[in-house]
Amino acid sequence: MRVYKEVTDLSHILISIIVPIHNVDNFLDNCIQSLFAQTHENIEVILIDDGSVDKSKEICTKWITKDKRISYYYQYNQGSGPARNKGIKLAKGDYITFIDSDDWVDKNYLKTLLNVMIKCEADIVRGSLQMVDNNTQKYIGIISAQYNDKMNVLHYITPHIAANLYKKELFETNQIYMPACCYEDLATYPILALTANKISYVEIPLYFYRRNTGKSIMDSVENQSDYHKAFFYMINLAKEKGILEKYKELFLQIIIWHMRVALKKSRRIEKQNNYNYLRYNFFEFLDKYFDGWRRFYQKKIICYGSYNLSQVSSVHSLEYDLLDEAGRYYFGYSSIISIMNDECNQFEILHSNLFRQNMIRKELNREFLKFKELNSHIILIDFLEERYDMLRIQENVYLTKSAALLETDFNVKQYEVLERTEAECTNIWKKACLKFIDFLKTNCIHKDIYLLKLYLTQDKKQERKIADINCVLQEYYRFFEENFKEAKVIELPACLSYTDWSDIFADDSWYLNKEAFVYLANLL
Repeated sequence: MRVYKEVTDLSHILISIIVPIHNVDNFLDNCIQSLFAQTHENIEVILIDDGSVDKSKEICTKWITKDKRISYYYQYNQGSGPARNKGIKLAKGDYITFIDSDDWVDKNYLKTLLNVMIKCEADIVRGSLQMVDNNTQKYIGIISAQYNDKMNVLHYITPHIAANLYKKELFETNQIYMPACCYEDLATYPILALTANKISYVEIPLYFYRRNTGKSIMDSVENQSDYHKAFFYMINLAKEKGILEKYKELFLQIIIWHMRVALKKSRRIEKQNNYNYLRYNFFEFLDKYFDGWRRFYQKKIICYGSYNLSQVSSVHSLEYDLLDEAGRYYFGYSSIISIMNDECNQFEILHSNLFRQNMIRKELNREFLKFKELNSHIILIDFLEERYDMLRIQENVYLTKSAALLETDFNVKQYEVLERTEAECTNIWKKACLKFIDFLKTNCIHKDIYLLKLYLTQDKKQERKIADINCVLQEYYRFFEENFKEAKVIELPACLSYTDWSDIFADDSWYLNKEAFVYLANLL
């Protein structure tokens, strides 16, 4: 975490806090109370009631009588964007921040962001958000502001307007305002970032973002059709400000990223006709503004190895879902040892998870060797799945003792285990690898084959085990490179070898991070 020294006394600086309100009487008191608990006390709180029909007005009126720093304005329902725009026009401070009325902030929120703003001479200071499940009141993850390079698409994957501190002149001088549609943050934040001279951030989460309230657009799929409206607004605003051509590739990456998320959510939750409508709008938009986008974002990529490869592939794919078409091109949870020896199809192994069930089936039937499209697409390979031990089923028949297999009722105890770090396992693997290389040379003569040298990330709880497995992987990569010089080799910088899934999986050392995925995808 970055540590900043205290700067000179900033108590004289007025910060305008803009709070759009719409039917949030259950949460509003908590929000406003957190604002008047701020250690930076020179504030004005501008409450913009966007047509609430609950008790929000009564709550706001009560607070007005308590503190002269608060003001209340009512407007007919127009949306959060116009409510924020009104707040900007009313703001008297040189610095403004937006707080959603169902959220709340730490008492040091303003003081910390302002300190960084002045010290770094920034136009925007981005805050990290602590997500809170409204049903359980438990913390469920952090939306980090650490991706601070505004030329990197990762800076825009959570383009929140709230939780940040801005120089008010950034809005006023550039005439940047928000649209009257859902996803107004997505429509506007990229323009703010690309017109700002400097952006800094605070890594510690001081903003508490409620999820599962039933009121946020993030909790609903009903507003999916507004995505393309936000994209139109973003592009037209960029054109108006004269920055579209300069940053056109970045805008395309941002839009593709969010379109992919929207399509995936729509496919899994909504009806097929809604998905088709959304897809049609997206393709129509891309064809209008980005000539040639299909050449780069509709490629099929075959992945043999860890789940990381699918995430790398998804960066440059508009429609990527392993439970759909993309799953045909992914082969994981298996070792070269098992697929390059005799078939193990005498078993019917069932898994409750459809994706993992498919991976087990592919290994049992050696389906990678039978895949008819191998010579039609780019192939990505890594050896992270070789971290698993092997089961010797019978002579020349092996099965990977993967996490997926262990989640089934398959009786692994009745078979001999070949530990991955044993010399015998390495020797068997090398023989299988030579067969694998011969197969690739014979069947993939016209396509690029990339070897991504990925390793387990560090974990103090199992440091020794990880070091031993990584030593094995290093030897595997060396052997493959030495015997298959036609393969293109990509290495991941050590600074990008970390996991960002530590709060999701207990054993997460195999999983990398979004920054690594984008880095590798751009190299490809």
